[in-house]
Amino acid sequence: MNFPTRLLVTLTSLLAATACQKSSSEGPANAIPSEISAPDVLEFCCDSEGNPPGKIGVIEIHVIRPQGDIEEGSLQGKLVYDEAMVPAPARLSVPSGQILQEGYHRVDVILDSCDVEEMTVSVRLDLTVNIKGFGGIDSTNSKTVVIRKVCSGPENPETSTADPEAMFRLIVGDTTGTVPVYSFDAPTGEPTDSTFDEVAPQVPIENYTETVGFGWAVADLDQTRLDAAFGTGTALYPVGDGPHGRGVPAELPTVMQPGPYLFAWQIVDGSIPLEHPDRQFQFAFVLDEDNDSSNNFHAQAPLSGDFFDDTDLWFDGRCEANGRWRLHVKLARYGNIMDRHSAARCIIQNNVQMFVIPVEEIDADGDQEVGARFTTFTSGPEMGQNGTFWSGDVTPIVGEPLIDIPFHEAI
Repeated sequence: MNFPTRLLVTLTSLLAATACQKSSSEGPANAIPSEISAPDVLEFCCDSEGNPPGKIGVIEIHVIRPQGDIEEGSLQGKLVYDEAMVPAPARLSVPSGQILQEGYHRVDVILDSCDVEEMTVSVRLDLTVNIKGFGGIDSTNSKTVVIRKVCSGPENPETSTADPEAMFRLIVGDTTGTVPVYSFDAPTGEPTDSTFDEVAPQVPIENYTETVGFGWAVADLDQTRLDAAFGTGTALYPVGDGPHGRGVPAELPTVMQPGPYLFAWQIVDGSIPLEHPDRQFQFAFVLDEDNDSSNNFHAQAPLSGDFFDDTDLWFDGRCEANGRWRLHVKLARYGNIMDRHSAARCIIQNNVQMFVIPVEEIDADGDQEVGARFTTFTSGPEMGQNGTFWSGDVTPIVGEPLIDIPFHEAI
């Protein structure tokens, strides 16, 4: 279930509270590094019948191997909490006292009742390790999260919608509507050709793959706006879940710098799932960056319907079946597909998927416009082959002229 407001954050802390070295005052640092990434606030909605949402967020714990000659198997963390720290109706998916070994661990925050307006949940991580020649080290890390109800019937979070123009103006701080925004309806109810030549076209099955609108805008962002929109703490769209939606950085990320940014979005006919146990999702914005079709990626049989056909710069937001979202940025020219470093962000808010792209990353060879296409896709592991499940949309359809976007038009 998707909720209209998702909060924060990725908090990374290398905390060393209550650290002590048992056998020597010399040697490695007297703290065990660890990270607890969690929202400061988790907001939730109940459905129209007053039913609780269930899982409302995740606490991510990273037990990190410290420097030094570690005794094998000695590094461990213990998750600790009691009824006062995690009061009903909240609960965690990992029991108190659970031993967490080196690596990443996810702890779901679950709400079993809507009979709460606001409450606090706290967890503690007790860490121990033995360093050869120096003895044992203890360290403690903790995190507190506020759980807050923000709505209850008759609104149904599954049918909530977002306004991409409002999202854009909130990010850029345009309260007067000065910056031009270009919005268009997309054709609906039409069959989409499959990527695979042997698979028949079909109308999108899942509403979150039916594109109903798209648009773009360009605006200059200074450091203050970048920090407020995409930084940490109380940013609008930090990496992970923020107060308005989920932010996904590029797989090879670079720092977002002040300057002009292209905002490009598509609106779909239902809330975009943030995870699914056995499906993958893809929402992409693909360009002919240099407006030269001769050097583009060109699909070949038996995949003649590839949604990225006749483009060369791909901003490809994907969610794997394990729930991890990634933004792949690739350059596809002369038969080669190469990963690109990028400061772009992918934002998902209810039924809107938006890309925020530095204009300097689009090398249009002096042109003031660039051709583009929006795509959606979901499937199981078979990718829709041989009669297996798939659903998707392309705007415009493969083979039609790309949309001309004047990406230098900034205020």
